Amino acid sequence: MNRRILLTVLPLCLLAASVSAQRDILKLSNGKTQRVNVSAMSAIDLTHKGGVIPREQILSVEFNSGKILAIKEYKRALQAEADEDFGTAIELYLAAAKKAATRNSVKDFAPQFFCWRAYTLAKENGFGVADLRDILTELRATRADHFYLPDLWRLRIRQSWNNDGSRAALQKAKNTVLAFKADVEKKGLSERYLLEAELYLVLAGQRLKEIKPSAAEVSLNKLVNRSKGKYPDLVNRLILEVANSVLRANKFEEARKRFDEIIESSAADDATLAGAYLGRGHTRFLSGTRSPQQAKLALKDYMRVAVLFPDTDIEIVGEALWHARDAYRIWNGANAVQNRRLLLVKLKTKYRDSSWAKK
Repeated sequence: MNRRILLTVLPLCLLAASVSAQRDILKLSNGKTQRVNVSAMSAIDLTHKGGVIPREQILSVEFNSGKILAIKEYKRALQAEADEDFGTAIELYLAAAKKAATRNSVKDFAPQFFCWRAYTLAKENGFGVADLRDILTELRATRADHFYLPDLWRLRIRQSWNNDGSRAALQKAKNTVLAFKADVEKKGLSERYLLEAELYLVLAGQRLKEIKPSAAEVSLNKLVNRSKGKYPDLVNRLILEVANSVLRANKFEEARKRFDEIIESSAADDATLAGAYLGRGHTRFLSGTRSPQQAKLALKDYMRVAVLFPDTDIEIVGEALWHARDAYRIWNGANAVQNRRLLLVKLKTKYRDSSWAKK
């Protein structure tokens, strides 16, 4: 290639690489990722320059677009978050949302993203109910059927599970699920979310002892069959609950096979994977043998939960840390006393609101 052609082609290659690097990354429910330029999104679908993707096929979006990086409040919010000045970061995210709403190139997706980031940051760092309510008001103002609506319901349901275990609290959790189902029907969202609501209702029925374990397992397997071929991540979520049911029946080998099935699948969200590693750890550690080798294998799974998925359900991570301490004691590996102390500190600080930190 002569020098003139090279000088022409090289800038084009660099430009293509730059554009590719700025594309937004979608993590899909089938385990794959896709790079796109998002232009609009809702609880129904996501639109990008190449087409439309149904919302239920998307687990998460990582925005890399230069269009939102051009909003100075967003850049300042990122810096404040890095400095752990969370109050300032939240204010800047909300300011970025207002600024984005005035820009045609980003108004149909960026305000939702900024408000959601403000909400999750506030929730992760212990901000009060009033602050969370105000942020949610801003989020809903972007559009009633915003992209993060399914995630918001999951957070509410997860929080409602983490209660004192009283019948009144469990009934309140069930009512939250019924409200989720009603909202899905009202807004005409995907069947995928109705199936998810049915899953939660089965779990609520189990906890309230309205459904016997054997009947619950039958219902869960029916939901698996209805979801197969359509919603791979939900299938894994359902298999997780079936595996937990098998584990409670002390069928350790059968349960482990189901947990392995989830772990080896590429189509599982972080919370499901965390639950699968926790369950597999239990099949090795709660089976009655409790040999040092079994304890070591269980410890690896418990630590995978804490290290790979630290921001999932505090009850899942809290339970993993609790059992990891016991597994360390039985394995008695190097620096066992020191490491058990560090795990306890982590449990009592970052996961202090979990029931496991209060034991």
